[in-house]
Amino acid sequence: MVTDALPAAGLGLEPPEPGVMERPPRNPKEPILTRRALYYIVCIGVICAILTLAMFMLHSGLGVDYARTAAFMFLVTIQLYHALNCRSADLSLFKIGAFTNPRLLLAILLSMGLQLAAIYAAPHIFEVVPMDVWHLALIVVLASSIVLIEECRKLLKVRTT
Repeated sequence: MVTDALPAAGLGLEPPEPGVMERPPRNPKEPILTRRALYYIVCIGVICAILTLAMFMLHSGLGVDYARTAAFMFLVTIQLYHALNCRSADLSLFKIGAFTNPRLLLAILLSMGLQLAAIYAAPHIFEVVPMDVWHLALIVVLASSIVLIEECRKLLKVRTT
């Protein structure tokens, strides 16, 4: 709920892409979730899963509770970063502007605040443990890799079409 509801609302308020009205309509016989879209969803899911497991393993020497908390924090953070990727299927985040949807940015910040509150204000409810600030910083930096991965995909897509 923390990683989905607020960013989804922010994405719903995304300004339209330039030239969207000049594009031909999609084929009405085409399913909403195309093979290409499903492939993309699975690939992103696998990437997030692998990186989350790597984060768990990286912190496993600090105890299973700490490693579980790190993995939980990483998964939430990478999903919040991925909301930035979802602003456009084709255009680079840097082309559309990272700050052109302030509602999405606010939603991401609020979601991160709720996540931090879960870890620090109510760890017993979520069965997590408070994390060291350096480990949190590492998670925030490494989770941003999903933006780099997606930007590379968009760049390769532009070059091959």
